[in-house]
Amino acid sequence: MENEVEEAFKHLEDSLAESSLTFVDIAHINLTLSSMSFFSEVNRIYAMKFGTSPPTRACVASHLPGNARVMLDAIARRPASSRNSQDRVALHVQSRSYWAPANIGPYSQAVMVGSRIFVSGQIGLIPATMNLPSPSSFLEEAVLSLQHARRILATFQGPEWIESVVCYMIDMSHLEQARMVWQSTQSLYHKDIPVLFLEVLELPRGAQVEWQVLAGTCQPSTEQDDENEVAHGPEYVSGNRPAFYGCQSSSSRALTVIGTALSDPDMSLPLPRHHVSYIRGFYSTGISADEAERRIKATFNVREEEADDCAISLLCVNSIGLNTGPADLDIGYYMMGFLL
Repeated sequence: MENEVEEAFKHLEDSLAESSLTFVDIAHINLTLSSMSFFSEVNRIYAMKFGTSPPTRACVASHLPGNARVMLDAIARRPASSRNSQDRVALHVQSRSYWAPANIGPYSQAVMVGSRIFVSGQIGLIPATMNLPSPSSFLEEAVLSLQHARRILATFQGPEWIESVVCYMIDMSHLEQARMVWQSTQSLYHKDIPVLFLEVLELPRGAQVEWQVLAGTCQPSTEQDDENEVAHGPEYVSGNRPAFYGCQSSSSRALTVIGTALSDPDMSLPLPRHHVSYIRGFYSTGISADEAERRIKATFNVREEEADDCAISLLCVNSIGLNTGPADLDIGYYMMGFLL
């Protein structure tokens, strides 16, 4: 396992170096294991790669290709040499508290890069004891974990809005309870935000649910010529077939889209002119990774000549659902890019 983790980080390090970046520039990492039995060993090696300001992280166990036991992908800020370079601010709490849990691994609770706030995947630990509720309760874990994400976001100054929400679960039979928990929180945010509900094999600490949140905040673009220009809140675009939700900010030029993909290759989304930087895709066990990638690229009109500028990470899960409707979707995704 140690060699496999080191090899994964070596690939990541080489990819970052191609853009003059290092591990300190990473904002967020998605870590997938084939089994949570490897969690402690992977954490030990993982911790050696980062200092006092590690990136945020979401960790799940799910289906990996071939004999792989670990997979990771990363989102990094633009390099300091770039005209569009971005500041990086991390919230890294290691002590026990009563407002939100300390981290259970080498990650920060939240990292803000430019106009985006990445929140680490939150499970339903009781902050004062760092234990899950006993007796076990999906509903209590779901409420606690989403509350943790909200309280972490509240530590950042200025208005925030939710750009994407992913809810990992180990049993999709709890979907209606998870929807109810989100519904009770949704009134605080834009009403059309879809949530991807994903059934995976395992979560850290034996948790039943984990919420992963990406938020936006009013940060003017470094490209603005007028230093006195006021940063405005986001604009939204959404649709039902396929189901998607887009959040764009004219001040930062950031665009985030979360939704599902249809089988029709000619069905693309009615979005403003944009460039796709990163896509995190999820597909069910009933289709192949190649098919999932093809359909996601078609959704955003990513042509072959543009593929090198768009990072795509794919994860196979047991099942996929949204806020409403059945939990038998083939493909879900969230995309990050910028307006042209």
